[in-house]
Amino acid sequence: MLAPGGSGLPASGRRGRRAGPNGARRLPRPRRCGGRHGDHGSLPDTDATFALGDLPALGALDALRRAGIDVPGDVAVAGFDDLAFASLTEPALTTTSHPVEQIAGNAAVAVLERRAPSPSTPFPSILIHRDST
Repeated sequence: MLAPGGSGLPASGRRGRRAGPNGARRLPRPRRCGGRHGDHGSLPDTDATFALGDLPALGALDALRRAGIDVPGDVAVAGFDDLAFASLTEPALTTTSHPVEQIAGNAAVAVLERRAPSPSTPFPSILIHRDST
């Protein structure tokens, strides 16, 4: 079931009237604080945000830019996925890359061989450091 208004989001993914693009919550109104680089007037009391995916991180970059907040000068932003768009933003989004094909392949083999899942299987992730941090 899609949310009303043609957002393309599942109804369960919406977060009420305050939801922004991709279901990301809008940032609270900035308040006077120090931030990372001293007193800049109205800034959120946040040094950095790490989103659970690149799409919400891109939404945070957009919201910060519209609020006049400098990324990464005042607030650093990082995502998780290394989507193609992450390198095309301004500033380019710092993110992480994961061996999705290897993870999916191992899961498929375990299912096909009817093996019980192991409690933990480590897979290497790579930090892709770009201009947003």
